[in-house]
Amino acid sequence: MHVSSSTALITSALVGSAVLAMKPPGGRLVPTVALVAAAIAALIDYRIIQLSTAKLRVDVVIPAVLVVAGAILWSRSSTRPTITAASVVAIVGLILLLSALRVLT
Repeated sequence: MHVSSSTALITSALVGSAVLAMKPPGGRLVPTVALVAAAIAALIDYRIIQLSTAKLRVDVVIPAVLVVAGAILWSRSSTRPTITAASVVAIVGLILLLSALRVLT
């Protein structure tokens, strides 16, 4: 069994956003947005669903949402688990965004 790097990254973002959704540092809107974005990214990566639009690049929008949500949650965090989870979500989103924009290739 082989796990690609994108699958490992998306799974770690999903776990991190789930941790943040259970322990929100503030309101519940931003952790929920991060969890939904990570879940959609995981479903696309696991080839359970397929999303495509003519006007929006889904492979850019979802990581951008993860970066913004992770950064907001990181700035609101005060405990070690939430800081770590928010950092994972933001960094994974940034790596996926840069890969989608072909900066890392």
